Amino acid sequence: MRRIYFGAVLMASVFAFGSHQLDAQTQKQAQAVNSLSHNIGGGPVSPFFTQATGSDGTVYDFAPAAGLAGNIVSGASDTTTVSGTLTIAGNSNAFTNFNDGNRLPKGITLTYDLSFTISTSDGLLVTANGNTGNGIAPGALPNGVFDPGESIEFSAATISNVSFSGTPTDAGVTFTPGTVTGVGLSQFRAGNFAEASNGAILDNGTDTIGFGTSTGTVVSGGIMNNSFTAAARFPAMLMDVPITLTAETGTFNVKGLEFTTFLNYEFTAPNSDSKVALTNYSHNIGDGTMPVSPFFSEAIDANTGSLYNFFPEFGLSGTVVAGAANTTTVSGTAEIVGNATAANDFSDGNQLPEGVTLNYDLSFTISTPDGQLTTSGGNTGNGIGIGAAQYEAINNGEQLVFSPATISNVVFSGAPLDGSTFVPGDVTDVALTNFRSNNFPEGTTGAVLSNGTGSVGFGLATGTLASNVAINNNFAATARFPGFSLLQQSTLTADVGTSSFNLKGFELATVYTYDTDSTVLLGDADLNGVVNFLDIQPFIALLSNNMYLAQADIDGNGSVDFLDIQPFIVILSTQ
Repeated sequence: MRRIYFGAVLMASVFAFGSHQLDAQTQKQAQAVNSLSHNIGGGPVSPFFTQATGSDGTVYDFAPAAGLAGNIVSGASDTTTVSGTLTIAGNSNAFTNFNDGNRLPKGITLTYDLSFTISTSDGLLVTANGNTGNGIAPGALPNGVFDPGESIEFSAATISNVSFSGTPTDAGVTFTPGTVTGVGLSQFRAGNFAEASNGAILDNGTDTIGFGTSTGTVVSGGIMNNSFTAAARFPAMLMDVPITLTAETGTFNVKGLEFTTFLNYEFTAPNSDSKVALTNYSHNIGDGTMPVSPFFSEAIDANTGSLYNFFPEFGLSGTVVAGAANTTTVSGTAEIVGNATAANDFSDGNQLPEGVTLNYDLSFTISTPDGQLTTSGGNTGNGIGIGAAQYEAINNGEQLVFSPATISNVVFSGAPLDGSTFVPGDVTDVALTNFRSNNFPEGTTGAVLSNGTGSVGFGLATGTLASNVAINNNFAATARFPGFSLLQQSTLTADVGTSSFNLKGFELATVYTYDTDSTVLLGDADLNGVVNFLDIQPFIALLSNNMYLAQADIDGNGSVDFLDIQPFIVILSTQ
């Protein structure tokens, strides 16, 4: 039985040239994350107990309605049932084939009931009574901790009452509910786990994950910190069997759990037969470590004469300087470096196989009928505006016009690292999906992006496709809007409100096609087209380094692990 998920297994294979209508809906498997912490107040709510009484008599209420709830109090029992309803609000959009955000369509909400027990054979389950923020541990006294050798066990989880509600906000999308296929532990939160001196092991009887100084078969040196970060996430260990967390070195408490929910559904969308990757181009000065300005390649500080170079090779470049013209050509080469894997049918990451790079030239203009395009000459980080002087902004009624784009010189280079056959396709569309601004207050400002058919409203403004979308100072998935194709003209208009704003950058969604044959010769670990004893050493190297190669995934469970050894031997013995 498969116990470890190394990521979302997203869309079924739909690899084709050109564009066509789907005859049937596309089956999609996805994942979404819920973090439930041991917090009093406004944070994610404790999965450990509903109430705890402090030494001063204060009752801390963890409000089960806000998350999972248990009933642990200090030294009361050696087991607790943790149960409640998890809610996942979709934030993914059709232009990415629902491959962004949590990969559930925006407008759809998933709820389901989850129940399991936490128990220990090492005494009683306790919480640090009087300082409940310290978390859970085995012991008989308040303020207990995990000591070396002590453990807690998470039982197999029960999933029930799965419900999808709502409809996709994107136009032209059909949605058919599926189910929750599993839930896994993917992160622990601890306020007193020092990775350099603490060690712990998470074990499901087949695979192990090591934290801090501990070694595991799947992950070693994993992180438990005082917040939920992507860097601390480990491959989700499915709660379809009991899972044990054991302290090996040092002492600590567990403050919270992160659950990864695996789900499926069916959909059709305008780009269901294509792949989509997102690329951000920001208005930044610097060394090229941030996405680079699409607005101009260099600007002169009017106060100091300093020349700010925007390194065009890192992104698109234009020629805007303060009060120079009412139009600028934005052009350059966009690059997408593949990071998708054969294990997920190349539908994870940016949906381009790892080892393959896509480059293409893109050109369009940004213009305004309202005067001149300007940048804040002494503070170029503020972004583009409209006016004749420095430090101009886009004021109510003023417009930026994005012309139809030209796509040329499409080149796919390299080959999939896993040995799959790859046949290049083409770039079929490029769209705007996100804007960046550091001075767009959603509560007082409005703007509308329109192509004459559909519209998106930002802040106070209303659109036909989306309303009240954020324009913030980074490219957040929650601020992403339904893709606006750059193959037709679009206009951004400051619409309502008392404030004005500047535009610092945009996110592009690139739609592309290719053909791949991921049929592999199982056992061919050295990729020479035959299976023989020369494959043994490469197979061992993949196993030792926790690397993936489809040819070495003999049992087809999505990872190269010890379960592949016996079938690998069988294949060798039959050659």
